[in-house]
Amino acid sequence: MPTLALPRRLPLGLVYIAGSALFFSLMSLCVKLVGARVPTMEVVFVRSVLMTAATWGLLRREGRSALGVDRPLLFARGAIGVAALSLFYFALSRMPLGDATAIFYMTPIWTALIAVVVLKERTARLVFAGMAVSLVGVALIGKPTFLFGGAAGALAPLAVAAVFTASVLSGSVYVLVRKLRVTDAPLVIIFWLSAVGIVGAAPFALGGWVLPTPVEWLYLLGVGVTTLIAQIFLTKGLHLEQAGRAMSIGYLQVVFAFVWGALVFGTLPDWWSLMGAVAIVGSVLLIARQRRV
Repeated sequence: MPTLALPRRLPLGLVYIAGSALFFSLMSLCVKLVGARVPTMEVVFVRSVLMTAATWGLLRREGRSALGVDRPLLFARGAIGVAALSLFYFALSRMPLGDATAIFYMTPIWTALIAVVVLKERTARLVFAGMAVSLVGVALIGKPTFLFGGAAGALAPLAVAAVFTASVLSGSVYVLVRKLRVTDAPLVIIFWLSAVGIVGAAPFALGGWVLPTPVEWLYLLGVGVTTLIAQIFLTKGLHLEQAGRAMSIGYLQVVFAFVWGALVFGTLPDWWSLMGAVAIVGSVLLIARQRRV
């Protein structure tokens, strides 16, 4: 008699990457929920305080110094990362969750292009083709009025510009992290991002502080906790899986974002947004496969 073959267990690395995508999407959800009333820089400030405390505790447990080795580069990575984070959080509070996440995930394309200049890496023409396809995807999601007309439900141009810029800055951050990996541990890099975030966000956050409600404090705590769990899962996953496969599974975050948008906010994406997301995700995955990273 024929036997029913049981499915093989998923590789642990891919499970970690899928978990990180889930928790990153929950982080974005918490940011959008609290950002309805609490200013963006206040959210960045509280998240930075929570992450600094958590990473400092983990570093102490490992007996590792938080000061790091390449401090100028650590500061630069922190400053650019905070700028990207602030712009992404700003966009999340002003446009649908899935749309913002899909545009932000153009980051690997910018990483490849910036690496050509900074790290002198060679890149294939396919990267430039992928960038062109992704830009078409951004246009399909943003639906600018000069292309779609005023009745197309165009998103706020400032929000689209913010998340687009955030993706470019994040691409440069990943290049800096690749340079830092030869001198500093991942927790040290995360610590500097959070510590610089406190310094950068404090003047804006404390100058116009809005007292969060108890529920909003829970959302802010959720931002810190989900970010920390996502970072830990991502680190473990990248230690067990190739970056190309990890990137493929990581794009589950875009799917999660559209699901949270529909379930929590009742924002169903239109066909233009879905086609734009497919264009961005597809072009990046094709590049990842070709580069075999």
